[in-house]
Amino acid sequence: MNETRTKILDKLFEEWKQRRGEEAKLMCLDGIVCEKNYESTEPKLLFVAKEPNHPEGRGSDYRKWWLKEVKYIFSKRLCLWAYGVWNDFPSLSEFDAKADELELIRSISFMNLKKVGGTGSADPEKIRFITDRDKELLRRQIEIIDPDVIIGGVGDSSLWSLLFPGIALQDCGFDIHVARVRRVRVIDFYHPSHRVPRAMSYSLLGRVFQSDKFRSC
Repeated sequence: MNETRTKILDKLFEEWKQRRGEEAKLMCLDGIVCEKNYESTEPKLLFVAKEPNHPEGRGSDYRKWWLKEVKYIFSKRLCLWAYGVWNDFPSLSEFDAKADELELIRSISFMNLKKVGGTGSADPEKIRFITDRDKELLRRQIEIIDPDVIIGGVGDSSLWSLLFPGIALQDCGFDIHVARVRRVRVIDFYHPSHRVPRAMSYSLLGRVFQSDKFRSC
């Protein structure tokens, strides 16, 4: 019987922890929240952020948190964006009336570049150092998750080149850059906690998905 993606990810995290020594105790794990839900979606979405806003971080796992609740703006924004992608970006009033946030969060995948928690303001140099140091492991995590679309809110567009050497980001026409890496389409977007009204980021993401550059990349 083939192993599930989640079991393969767990093995990867064990290897990751072995490489990191004491740092391993602080790692906050991530990946596919509910594999059954994830496999049923089209397109399969991977959201990428910089680091957990969780300084303690001991033994934490987004996959366990989000099986139980959707609590903060960060996760609520991911639910909104995912609903838009899977339903052709209808009105926010439809989302408010019909969306099941817990079911939505269970249907995505998610990962941070830096697995150890930080605070509300990430250190760009530290994020770059960790991404470069862990790029092989991060690439393997992405390969296991095997998304169709990556929506990243990593702040520094050059980080994509560390993960995907030779990536050719191009402006889709709305000051948002997109690219294709093999069969996966990448959107260099805003962080889910970016302080703008939800309608602004939702509408912008919809325009990106509908743009010719994204559709053809």
